[in-house]
Amino acid sequence: MLYVTLQFICSMGSGKRICYNSFCEMFREQVNTISSWFDQWNECERTVALYSLIKRVTHVNARFLSLVLDQTVGDSHELQLHEQQANNPGTLTMLQQYSDMFRVLCII
Repeated sequence: MLYVTLQFICSMGSGKRICYNSFCEMFREQVNTISSWFDQWNECERTVALYSLIKRVTHVNARFLSLVLDQTVGDSHELQLHEQQANNPGTLTMLQQYSDMFRVLCII
């Protein structure tokens, strides 16, 4: 489903199909390579890479990603646990005792 959606978005452009076969194949290979790297990174590296990419998206891309994330994450139990820990007064007090750089690493 997501692949079909992305293929449609790729072909929208200026009203004509931009996703020609050779271009599509090269693009798929590039996405597969980046996906392979992503799978090898730890949580912190993934967060930094995603943040770097998100800073570059258009408003339309951001809206699309927002919708996908809302549907994907939904009621994730794991996410709820992370949010509870991040908002725990004890955790916040502990983080205040450390340097700024260490605080960022703990949060990520």
